[in-house]
Amino acid sequence: MTNNVKIYALAVLTALAEFAVGTEKGNSFLTRRIHKVLTQNVVASEDSHQQTDLHLLFVTDCSAHQRWMAFNVFNSAREVGQNDPITWLRSGCKSEASRQDLDAVAALYPHGHLMDLNGGKSGSDFNLGFGVPKALQIFLDTSNSIANHTVLALIEADMIFLSRLRIDDLSTAGLPWEVHTSNSFLSENTGVSAHYLCCDGLGPPYILPVQGWRKLTPLWNKAGAGKGWGADQEAIAEAAKEAAINFNIFDHFMVSSPSTTPAGWGLVEEALQSPAGDVCATKKAGVQPGLRGLPTFMHVVEPWTLETKLGSWGFSKYQVPPGWKRPQQTDGVLECGMPLFAEPPTSLLTGHGITDAGKLSGWVICTVVHSLNSMLVNYKKQVCPSGFNSARALKMNVPLKWTNHLLEGAVESAPNGTDINWMVRCGEEVPDC
Repeated sequence: MTNNVKIYALAVLTALAEFAVGTEKGNSFLTRRIHKVLTQNVVASEDSHQQTDLHLLFVTDCSAHQRWMAFNVFNSAREVGQNDPITWLRSGCKSEASRQDLDAVAALYPHGHLMDLNGGKSGSDFNLGFGVPKALQIFLDTSNSIANHTVLALIEADMIFLSRLRIDDLSTAGLPWEVHTSNSFLSENTGVSAHYLCCDGLGPPYILPVQGWRKLTPLWNKAGAGKGWGADQEAIAEAAKEAAINFNIFDHFMVSSPSTTPAGWGLVEEALQSPAGDVCATKKAGVQPGLRGLPTFMHVVEPWTLETKLGSWGFSKYQVPPGWKRPQQTDGVLECGMPLFAEPPTSLLTGHGITDAGKLSGWVICTVVHSLNSMLVNYKKQVCPSGFNSARALKMNVPLKWTNHLLEGAVESAPNGTDINWMVRCGEEVPDC
């Protein structure tokens, strides 16, 4: 029996013993306890010089639809205390980044960078054109100064930071789903990723030293050539096999749909046991004083709704003005004249009769809304010298059918010079911005 097998067996036996005598109840606890005992023994064998030089990266096209998401990546990162460089790669813009964009990034996140790329987009659809791996290849080809040992974490623009992204505490705080090595979680041929239901379990964030990315990215572009929607996630799994790169997969990096990462949702459920975890009441998304252990990201993929006696609430990233694939003449929700999002009542999660599933839905909606309002306030303080519309009055209609409406106060709070007709078109019904 190898040492690692002996250590794992000891971990299981210790956890079972503690569980049997009633230390705590529940399968989720048992899983976490096995991991804790295991890592306490294995951590000593890990490389004590594991690389912690971390650089985060995300890619978007040049649409206004992805623009507000990008600014929220920076704002939410600052809110949780992230302090590593984050680079926004923007593909397909007709001109270089404006001074206003650069200043906004710096104001939202002092360690943020914006790079406009040529050649990262193919065709009219960024995703079908394989925009992310193409942009990453350009970045690697033109960023010769970035050291091969630097750890590069590829995240997505529709992710909201709930806690710091860390790679130095995986042994002690991570929730492993599938781990391939006990020597070092990160090396040229070993990476780390979140757990997803497709693609050999791999999904963003993808974390790998630059040396490994230089090997993987050309194969990633090759594997996805000519394929359809979602092909980039399938293709990176294929490329990893061809490059002989193993990914250690963890459950704590993100929550997304209700059926994914049950261990990650377990962290949210635990947080909701504390008053500090009730984001509807605190109006602050992510980690707060007295609250620890949230997943790293909320990955805002699908729409969410909740219908209660306190009203119907919902959020879909696709209908945030100016809307997904809608005609865009302006920046929609980022414009100084547009109001902030309407906020659910502070008692939404404690209302009589709300189910456990309803609490999770309400937690997501409040997390997204309060995170976005924080970003909008900070962004508009930077770019709107004559003032901005501070009314929390933009509400999505439930059921979510691509329509919104403006609550009382939206028009009255518009700054001087706002085109009210435009604001109503942009904020009411199907966005026309």
